[in-house]
Amino acid sequence: MAALRPGRKTLLPVLCRAFTGRGCQLAPERGTERRDAAPSREKEEFIHSRLKAKGLGLRAESGQKATLNAEEMADFYKEFLSKNFRKHMYYNRDWYKRNIAITFFMGKVALERIWNKLRLKQKKTSS
Repeated sequence: MAALRPGRKTLLPVLCRAFTGRGCQLAPERGTERRDAAPSREKEEFIHSRLKAKGLGLRAESGQKATLNAEEMADFYKEFLSKNFRKHMYYNRDWYKRNIAITFFMGKVALERIWNKLRLKQKKTSS
């Protein structure tokens, strides 16, 4: 990309400001690990509670990890998605905002490239 070559103005600071106005966050956000681990942790807790309610242990007699059937897991996912609906809605909204901002700046770069090419052609023909 011409806009990201050394010696030219870069779009990186502009893109970073467009995302949330909090400065550039190229590194993963703090708390990402905690947020990503929450569904797994809640899933494990759900499985443990259901197995305990059935009177089963975490391991079957054969030594394999005990699991739940698809219907029981569907109950977990329905509950999990209902409980976290707002969080997912806000995440999706922010994701679309960021992607629209990126698309806008990509369009801006494309228009600048076209404009610069036209300007160079006009200078060559007038000289």
